[in-house]
Amino acid sequence: MPKHEVGLEIGEIHAVGRVDVKIHVRSDDEYLGSLQISRGTIDWVAGRSTKYGRYSVSWEKFADWMEERSPRPIGTSGRRAPRKRAR
Repeated sequence: MPKHEVGLEIGEIHAVGRVDVKIHVRSDDEYLGSLQISRGTIDWVAGRSTKYGRYSVSWEKFADWMEERSPRPIGTSGRRAPRKRAR
């Protein structure tokens, strides 16, 4: 199984809601590309391409794609939070 390395780059903050987030993704030390998240779209930039390797999708379309997939439960590691006691 490949070892994945994910980095996070957040642009300078001017106002809440106007910050683009860039997530750089590597697999076995090979740069796969970056995921760019903004208010209007989510973009995948393949490899080191700046012009031809950009794939953009609206948040609505992204939500549709994710909901088409079979949902999997999200597992947690470690201990669970203690339950609140009834009084």
